Amino acid sequence: MTCMVREAEIVYGKKEIEVPDRIHSDNEVARILRDYGIADKTQENFVAICLDAQHRPVAIHTVAIGTASSVTVHPRDVFRVAVMSGASAVILGHNHPSGSILESADDRALTQRMVDAGKLLGIPVLDHVIVTPNGDHVTLIP
Repeated sequence: MTCMVREAEIVYGKKEIEVPDRIHSDNEVARILRDYGIADKTQENFVAICLDAQHRPVAIHTVAIGTASSVTVHPRDVFRVAVMSGASAVILGHNHPSGSILESADDRALTQRMVDAGKLLGIPVLDHVIVTPNGDHVTLIP
């Protein structure tokens, strides 16, 4: 029997951003997302920050790019990178190009879907932060 495995690559350090040794707050996550460059994008960008057991970032990955008002994300795309990087947890983030800090019903449903998938895989979702071009942010997991 032959087994084929698709190779994958994670590129670290593609963007020069300063990340803390450990992530302690949603303010730090929002700064990372801004430094990563998604706050000013004109389309919604969905990002996964993969963390080790000490909550140190080991990978940051743009999972999906959507339209000006929505982005479609599947758990397999988020957790593929988490598994490949050996992550113990993930923090999710996306931008609202409109500048609205209000989370939508779709944002809450997506967050719950990712939390449920993370529980199944043993890779918890610690937070989901939305950033805006005007510097505001909100966390979806209190």
